[in-house]
Amino acid sequence: MMRRATAADIPAILRIERTPGYDAFIGQDDAVAHAAWQADADSSEYVWEAGGELRGFALLTKLTNAHGTVQLKRIAVDAPGAGTGAAFLRAIIDHVFTAYGAHRLELDTSTENARARHVYEKHGFVHEGCVRDVWRMSDGRYVGGDLFSILRPEWEARR
Repeated sequence: MMRRATAADIPAILRIERTPGYDAFIGQDDAVAHAAWQADADSSEYVWEAGGELRGFALLTKLTNAHGTVQLKRIAVDAPGAGTGAAFLRAIIDHVFTAYGAHRLELDTSTENARARHVYEKHGFVHEGCVRDVWRMSDGRYVGGDLFSILRPEWEARR
């Protein structure tokens, strides 16, 4: 079940965000930053619950964008490969187009994150291009970012 995140969810969000290996792909914020995301009218955090446990979170931004573009800035689950992320991503996509009336949902991911690329394409996102050397990693290397989007007509055709 997906619901809007609250301040009480921040410790669980931080725990998921700090899953080993996630730092290279989704980034990390502190509790103050997550509280700010939740308070900002242009962003919202959502959580995914299953079996009474918080299993994932997502951060949406650009919610007040005049062009109908919403950005999925971050999504993570506590057990990748178990199907939780796919169900959560489907719920996020549907929510963006129904609740926010978006025309476009976009995201970017590391060029080194083949798993994410596969998942996004499987859910109807189109690869639009690559931004070179956009993120500096903790080891000093720079990596590129792949830009993906799904448009309302594409989402409607998949329903």
